[in-house]
This record gives sequence, C-alpha cells and structure tokens, in this order.
Amino acid sequence: MKKLILILLCFVSVPLLGTGYYVSPTGDDSNTGLSDTQAWQTITKVNAVWAAGTFAPGDVIYFKRGGTWYGTLTVKESGISTDPITVTAYGIGADPILTGLQEITSWTDVGGGIYSNTVAATDPNMLVFDGQNMKKGRWPNTTYNLLDGATSTSLTDAALSAMPDLTGAEVVVRSWHALLQRRTITSKTGSTINYSATTLTPGVGYGYFIQNDTNLLDSFREWAYRDNTLYVYFSEADPSEYEVKLSRLSYAISIIDHSYIDITDITIEGGNIANVYLYNADHINITDCTIRFSGKNGVYGASNSDYITIDGCEFSDNNNTAINVGYAPGAIISGNYITRSGYLHGMGGSSDQDYSGIIAMGNYTQIIHNDVLYSGYDGIAW
Repeated sequence: MKKLILILLCFVSVPLLGTGYYVSPTGDDSNTGLSDTQAWQTITKVNAVWAAGTFAPGDVIYFKRGGTWYGTLTVKESGISTDPITVTAYGIGADPILTGLQEITSWTDVGGGIYSNTVAATDPNMLVFDGQNMKKGRWPNTTYNLLDGATSTSLTDAALSAMPDLTGAEVVVRSWHALLQRRTITSKTGSTINYSATTLTPGVGYGYFIQNDTNLLDSFREWAYRDNTLYVYFSEADPSEYEVKLSRLSYAISIIDHSYIDITDITIEGGNIANVYLYNADHINITDCTIRFSGKNGVYGASNSDYITIDGCEFSDNNNTAINVGYAPGAIISGNYITRSGYLHGMGGSSDQDYSGIIAMGNYTQIIHNDVLYSGYDGIAW
C-alpha cells in the first residue's frame, strides 16, 4: 500500500512557492517590496519590475486595502496553469482601487454657468460627478429629433437651421432600432450637418441628437470635452463644493500577449476603452472584484482571449458593456451582479452589439447565475 501511495504522489502537481510583493500608499519605490514595511508605493514601480521580467509563476502582487492608485497596471509576464501570477489585496478595509479617473480640482468661470479645466486626455468618455456617471450635454436634452432626410455622410433637419456652428461636436444617429452610431460633425450648412460615413443610412423618420458641444450645456452636471479642455455646467453652484473626476487613461489594467493571471479583490475603474483590457490573453481569472465607471467596457477581450473566467464580481456604470469577451471560446461568467451597462444613450459604441450587459459569443461558454439589470440594449448576447 505504501508503494501505491508513493507512486500516486509522483503524479500530483505541487504548486511552486511564489514570492509576495507589497504595494502601499505609504511605501517607497526604493524598498524591496517584500513585506508591508518594505512595500513599494506606485504602479510605475510595479510596471517597471514586471517589464524587467522579475515576477515569476506563483508570485503574488498585493495592493494594500484602503489605497488608491492612478495609472495603468501593465502585465508583462505570464504565469503557468498550476501557478498563475496573482494581483490581489492585503490588510484591512475597503478593496484597493486601480483607477484611470483623475479628480479635477481647479476651475475657470467661462460664463453662463459653465466652468472649464485644461486637462489632457484621449477622447474621455466618463465623468463621475459626486459618484454619479454623467452624460454629455446634448440637444434635444431627452428626446430624438426626426430626420427630414439623410445619406450615409449627412442628415437634414429644418430645426438645425437655428443652431450655431456644430463642427467638432458629435451626432448620434439611430440608423435602425438596434443601432446607434456616433460620428464627429465635420461641417454644418443651414439645416444640414456632415460627418464621416455611417455603416447604415438612416431612413426618414429615424431619430438623432447632438452632443459634446459647449453650446449644448444647459442642465446641471452636463459636460463636454473639446480641444484638451473639460467643460461642466454648474449653473449657479460653486464647483469647489463637488467632486468631479474625468477618465484620462485608456485602461486600468492591460494584459496583452500574456496568460494565467488571476485578479481578485480589487476595485477597477476609469478606463476609457476598458477597465480590464485583454488581447491574446488566455486563462485570465477575475474574481470578487468591483468593475465600474468605464468609458466603454468593464472587461474587454479584444482578440483571441480564450478561457476567461469572471466570477463573483460587481459591475456598474460601464458606458458600453460590462463584459465583452467576443467570440473567444471557453468563457465562464458566473455569479456576477451587473447593472447600468450602456444605459446612457450616445455614450456607448457604434455597432449592433453595444450597450449590453454581457457579450459572449464563443463556443463552450457558460453564463450562470448572473444578475443583469438596466442594460441599454441586450442583457446577455451569446
């Protein structure tokens, strides 16, 4: 019997003993990172160590609870099937936050209740005002105007003749009932606006609206971003009394061409394109995380990211989709709470698979026991 047990043990895979690395708001990047008292301080340090090839399968990167880090965590090494590289929390308190949101703290009064701040960002699509996801200022404020006529590159509406020059603003065209397309206005002449070609030509009677122009800001907390400048309509309120955060980074976590990464007990927010961006990244496990306030997608599998597991997470206020793993096979999406995905018209993407809670089109996919509420279009598309 002893010989049999010994033979069986030879075939049991024993996990490697990894190294723990610690990151704390009170740390120092000159530290070793090997304990709480020797913790690093910044994402920049973690990225530099990762790029140097220091992290190995089985290693764990701990972010201290209660801390917030601005920047993109960029994965540069892979784990293995028995020993992933793990990003997680340590300590007591709220989950650590990895964010692409930056608080705006100084304002210039430009008149008419509008205040501005010069802040560089790449097509920001998320503004959080006192903890609430806000839409861009638009016209009409809540409805769609009907078209008098349209081609793939222009539309005509008699109501436009009274509008100011809208060059550089966005037009959101409902080309058909399940398709909103966002385009930048290139010129306006009388009652006609021109823009880059839409996929489908809308028919007469379909609706549109215009957004992202300072001339359209007339409701409290509406905003626009033009020429590296953020504009917010405060009306008669004092901007210093409110917390305003703008998304400035494309991603909060980026995993490209690496696999076997576990992310757990982290709050991830503020990525303009995605909070967690996956490209050719297989066997990524995201568990017990909060994923919120993305300009587009909470988790986005851009290409060939197979066997993704997303379990026990809370998703909210992602302007396009909460989870989009495309056609990659083998996804397991289970036990998640998903709310307010793509629910602000004109703030999502421009295809017929946008404004949804879950998009998972691949073979051998399991979508189990998720709560999906308040999606702009599909709750689940598979």
